[in-house]
Amino acid sequence: KKLHSSDFAASCAKIFSASDSDSDKTLVVGELVVAMNAVRSEMAVECEEITSAKAEAAVFDFDLDRNKSLDGGEFSKLCKILIISSIIKENPADVAKYCFAAEGVAGKEGGMPTK
Repeated sequence: KKLHSSDFAASCAKIFSASDSDSDKTLVVGELVVAMNAVRSEMAVECEEITSAKAEAAVFDFDLDRNKSLDGGEFSKLCKILIISSIIKENPADVAKYCFAAEGVAGKEGGMPTK
């Protein structure tokens, strides 16, 4: 329930806005490092510190419109996956693929499914 609550959505939006240094309503890799580390600390996600390589992998997996950045909706999905993967102690990319498959969404070459 928590991952679908308005409080969770507000927390994601707050982290997104604070990390969007150029205010273009998207997060590129450098901004995403800041945002994902904020998710780690503010939402008590147990995972290693986020590096540029991990942020690049997240963009690759969650950038559904392939613009090399994440918008608010894409970032919110990433936050949910980070929390779930932390709880069940599994790789976030594997958890994301499983969740999208469970939704019946077909994948796109080189990342998660399209919108």
